[in-house]
Amino acid sequence: MKVLHVIWNAKFGGIEKLVYDLSIAQNAVEDMEPHIFIAKKEGEFLEKFEASNIQLRFSKLNKGFDLNIVEYLKIRSLFKQYEVIHFHIFNPLIILCSLGLDCKIVFTEHGNFGFGRKRKRSDGLMSGLKKIFLKKVASWVTYNSHFTKESSERLYGLENQKNASVIYNGIQFQEVNPDLISPEITELRAQLKGKVVIGTSSRFVSFKRIDRLILAFSKLKNKGASVLLLVGDGVLMSELKKQIEELKITNSVIFAGYVNNVQEYQELMDVCVFPSQSESFGLVAIETLSIGKPTIVFADGGGIKEIVGGLNHNDIVKNESELAERLEYYINGMESQDETKLARIKYAKEFSIEV
Repeated sequence: MKVLHVIWNAKFGGIEKLVYDLSIAQNAVEDMEPHIFIAKKEGEFLEKFEASNIQLRFSKLNKGFDLNIVEYLKIRSLFKQYEVIHFHIFNPLIILCSLGLDCKIVFTEHGNFGFGRKRKRSDGLMSGLKKIFLKKVASWVTYNSHFTKESSERLYGLENQKNASVIYNGIQFQEVNPDLISPEITELRAQLKGKVVIGTSSRFVSFKRIDRLILAFSKLKNKGASVLLLVGDGVLMSELKKQIEELKITNSVIFAGYVNNVQEYQELMDVCVFPSQSESFGLVAIETLSIGKPTIVFADGGGIKEIVGGLNHNDIVKNESELAERLEYYINGMESQDETKLARIKYAKEFSIEV
């Protein structure tokens, strides 16, 4: 079975990582041949995609509504070669290239609903087209969480969908090789020695709500015993630094910036917090649970709450004060029970990409 996964570009993100991992896993299945179509040849993941043994196909589109008719004819000709086209993006013009072909069309809703973003006039048109696509065109629709499914049903007026199911995202589990640990990690580990490390790894954008973690950290009774490790980058970097200065906790916070070896940084954390609001899924929670780390999220976290809630409801908090209390719980009695760590690792295996 020839499957073509369709994404817009190869920039760093959850969709791109999922498509990479899923294609690698499918390639190991007998009688299955996955390829990846990248509409715009750009992004930090491009080198990783090209280094894999998965065949890549590209177009020369430059923007979402590029009116290059010749390019769309080439895309349609490409689509004819596949039995299944798996769309991970909703681009009406690219989807139009698949209409009328003798293939199954699968669409995965990854939950990019733009909550909190000011709506544009074109959003109404896109919503109408997407509703038609989901109800009339797609052979099957998968949602990466119940939160995403319910949000989609509400936004697009979808009721009693018969061509849909919830399928959680998965990851490839990899162990950090101690012989390949980077020099900056060795240096940082020495700097953190004797401290309880509370951390997160995230894009610094509005719905990730890193501000909630910073505020909760500032409420800790004994901040001197702890360090807040923030791994990532984004448009809110300057705002978060300003918040930290105003709360007078600058000396207790470390910004690691954007890193490729994120798991090495997660290994340094004693407690991991992902304070997102309305997160569609949250692969990062699986990543930290898979290495046995206590992982805390918020009750309004969306899909990421479903992940943690399947293991420990006590690690779901309602506000910054509850988060501070939960952090105190872990700081004051950092577990030594191996079975607790092993339980997290075992639970995370339910989200393997092979499953």
